[in-house]
Amino acid sequence: MLAIHKYFGLLLCGALFIEQPLAADAAASQESSYSATEIAPPAVDKQSTPLSPSKQDNASQESWLAIDNPTDRSGFAGPSILRNVSAASLTPFLPDAKTKATGAAVIIAPGGGGVELSMETQGYQLARWLNARGIAAFVLKYRLVPTPKETSKFLELITKESGTSLEGAVSAKAAADAAAAATQDGLDAVAYLRSRAAQWHLRRDRIGLLGFSSGAFTSINVLLAADGNNRPDLVGLAYGALADWDERIPASAPPAFIAANRRPWFWRN
Repeated sequence: MLAIHKYFGLLLCGALFIEQPLAADAAASQESSYSATEIAPPAVDKQSTPLSPSKQDNASQESWLAIDNPTDRSGFAGPSILRNVSAASLTPFLPDAKTKATGAAVIIAPGGGGVELSMETQGYQLARWLNARGIAAFVLKYRLVPTPKETSKFLELITKESGTSLEGAVSAKAAADAAAAATQDGLDAVAYLRSRAAQWHLRRDRIGLLGFSSGAFTSINVLLAADGNNRPDLVGLAYGALADWDERIPASAPPAFIAANRRPWFWRN
């Protein structure tokens, strides 16, 4: 199994820097403050299906936020931001079974640096896009690093993660525990869909996993840990943490599609 603790800095950052910012941009990002409004869970969240077994590792209650920061380059800002996930679930988005459905399905793992999930921009929007092309989509709500109950303290946390000092934002143990929990949630999600393929009108041999940023990090861990019924048929990695892994990719690993941009600032020599 991947030595997750070695990558906790990458997990926290979530490899969210799609572009390599100039020094001035990085300074401006740190100077600009995040603001947030607490919001009700979106209507689609009521359709979520809990994954079994349900684990309650986070004592804090789930919190939905709309976060704003005009100069945010890290991806922490946006609508329908979810934090303090303690029990994994899948939110289904299904194409019309008679006119569009192809039988293919994709589990989407949103990013958010391991402390939040960008449910709308890296989850629901893509799910709707896939539906229009006949592909069923299931947005994965996976477990995260516990964060302070107070919104103001949470904003302080992501401000630290958006800067140059990654370590110290949360403990290495909390990051490693959350990474392991998220990996298990991804494995459970694949196994859940495959075991209930008939219920969702899916093909058992066409179940993919697509992760963004820290969700891509989780997807890589799923790829390395999968064995049998919990192995996805395809993995998509969108700007994830492509570190030097300790393990070789196993021969049984599924095909992978990788989308990335220039190296983030934290990989500079």
